Amino acid sequence: MFSRDLRAWAREALRGHWLVAVAVSVVSGLLAGGIDMVSAVFQESSQNEAFGMLDLAANDAWPLMVTVTVASLLVALVIGGAVTLGVAHYFTNLTAYRPSKFTDLFARFRIWHKGVWMSIVMAFFIFLWSLLFVIPGIIAAYRYAMVPYLIAEFPDLTVMDAMRESKRLMCGNKWRLFCLNFSFIGWIFVVMLTFGVGFLWIEPYMQAANAAFYLEVTGRSGLRYPQPGQEL
Repeated sequence: MFSRDLRAWAREALRGHWLVAVAVSVVSGLLAGGIDMVSAVFQESSQNEAFGMLDLAANDAWPLMVTVTVASLLVALVIGGAVTLGVAHYFTNLTAYRPSKFTDLFARFRIWHKGVWMSIVMAFFIFLWSLLFVIPGIIAAYRYAMVPYLIAEFPDLTVMDAMRESKRLMCGNKWRLFCLNFSFIGWIFVVMLTFGVGFLWIEPYMQAANAAFYLEVTGRSGLRYPQPGQEL
């Protein structure tokens, strides 16, 4: 399937579900942004406290700053990984024409530990490839792009098995996913003229297209035209 076909699939799946899809995108973005903001605030306050105490008790300030920084990073990993899986779960259900609801965003919090491990392992492998140069790092990111969808749909799958399966699925398909993502560049420029308001609609559109790509590479492209009552 070409990028235009995947975008058409996404639009068909979103018809009548835009409000919930936008809500999922907004809340997931707020959670991720809120985590980053809280982490930054804690780190900033810790640094200010540390610098203020350097003359009196420098040795006591640094452990506090390190503790707060590590704690904020752990919270970011736990919430961020679970939210990533939740977003993949909702949009996979949506594009597969299965019952999808807003609470799907939180449906994978019960495997938060797997979301944490997924985030760490993916970041580690992408970082290693990035050491060679920028391009190998980008290729690695696309190689493992299907991992969140696989774990979200099959929670019993291990992270390493999901990475191996994603690598297999993306063999010969990395360029196709890149072209799909790049095909939204025009919409992104238009959205910038709306001071970011248009991202409320373009984000779920992109998420649905990526989920459609996942279903297509796993051999379920026929779901684009479901029969009444058909489910995955």
